[in-house]
Amino acid sequence: MNLKINKLKNQKGSALLPVLSVFFILILIFTSVVMYGAWHRLRARLTLQKLKASYLAEAGVNRALWLLSGQEQKDLNFRTEGYLQKIDDLQNYQFKIRNWGGYLLVESEGKAGRVKKSVKALIGQKQTEEFNRAINLGSPDYPLILAGRTRIKGDVLLSLAGVMEGKFKGEGFSGDTLVDGKISTQKGKRLPIFNTDLTIEFEKNVKQLKETTDYRIDKSLTLDEKVEPDYLKAKTTYINGSILINAYKEKTFKGPGFLYCTGKIEITGESRLEDRFIFVSEKIIEVSGKALLKDCILYSKKQVILKDDAVFEGQIFSDSSIVMEDKAKTIFPSFLLLTGKKVKDRIEGKIEIKSKESEGILAFQEWDIQGSAFFIKNNGIITISPETVFKGMIYSSNYTDLEGVLHGNVSTNMFYFYSEPTTYIDWLKDAVVNRSELKKEIVLPLVFGKNHKLEIARYEEID
Repeated sequence: MNLKINKLKNQKGSALLPVLSVFFILILIFTSVVMYGAWHRLRARLTLQKLKASYLAEAGVNRALWLLSGQEQKDLNFRTEGYLQKIDDLQNYQFKIRNWGGYLLVESEGKAGRVKKSVKALIGQKQTEEFNRAINLGSPDYPLILAGRTRIKGDVLLSLAGVMEGKFKGEGFSGDTLVDGKISTQKGKRLPIFNTDLTIEFEKNVKQLKETTDYRIDKSLTLDEKVEPDYLKAKTTYINGSILINAYKEKTFKGPGFLYCTGKIEITGESRLEDRFIFVSEKIIEVSGKALLKDCILYSKKQVILKDDAVFEGQIFSDSSIVMEDKAKTIFPSFLLLTGKKVKDRIEGKIEIKSKESEGILAFQEWDIQGSAFFIKNNGIITISPETVFKGMIYSSNYTDLEGVLHGNVSTNMFYFYSEPTTYIDWLKDAVVNRSELKKEIVLPLVFGKNHKLEIARYEEID
């Protein structure tokens, strides 16, 4: 009996341990549920704030478009470095508007609580009616003469002289019809109006940046490290010399940044540069190898060359020469503008596309530093070589030498074709212009006409 009582005494606390274990487990579960709920609510709040911030950033872009379109006593000349719109104490958006080559650049930041989101939008204009045709020919004196294997698909606008077949060294026109489209003739101006105001303003901005650089280097440089040097991080850098950028594939240099060189700028290898870089050279800019440039601007008074397998998306400006060769290419929404160089009594300059394929907008329009056109002999020319397929728009206030394939529109004062020893004006031989192959509408730079219908050419989030 005593043994039984002692055994029961020893078992008095045996049930407490399982109860405590269950209780402890329940506390852990309850705590986990509470913590998970709190974490989930926090995450949901942050997600909502991110979404709100994104919408607010987008609202900033839309607000900028609204004001630039002529609302609230503003117009296309409206610029700002900080337009702030408050929604409440915790939510707002603010944006900047500045010249970006032939376009406008809107940078907008939305804020919701502690979360911020930034976007950038490249603003151009909707495609106008003139660019729906295959050809707009400005020459008042000559008919358009087609020879060889020339093919035109799309509407054509030209002078009262019309379209004719031509024989070149005994070879006539081999097509079934001169133009597969409507032929319209009229007196007066037939080319789109080219407005130089915006690009001239941008050129002035570049000169101002040169005068206010915050980083100066008085020697030539070579960049081939994986690290990003201070002069690429600087907002504006002046290099009294040349620079060679030959970076590794896994390294992408991101802007924004402005780099001015008195010497040559060479970008080669597998260099990657993107996001609002401006490169200016007093001599030559050369992009080669497998370099990739995105959302960049190149400006050289002498020459810009793209070659090898280089890929470029952005804008190129030059007074004298822009050349593309090998397998180099530009992609939409690229804009290449040649403004011509005054040499004694004439204007000289060329855009020469010799690469296999490319796309974008090519333009030649001469002006002086004040923005008024020179009324002297003009030798400016855009050339599309026989081996090239170009997709996009071509505008030339003077000559276009079209010997390759154009999928899009060409608006030119005159066509030019040379076979030694003779120059043929307004002849097309073995050329192809097919407007129907350019199916999508292109957002044009803000240089054509005056009554612009604004459109976003590119919209991206900023890291």
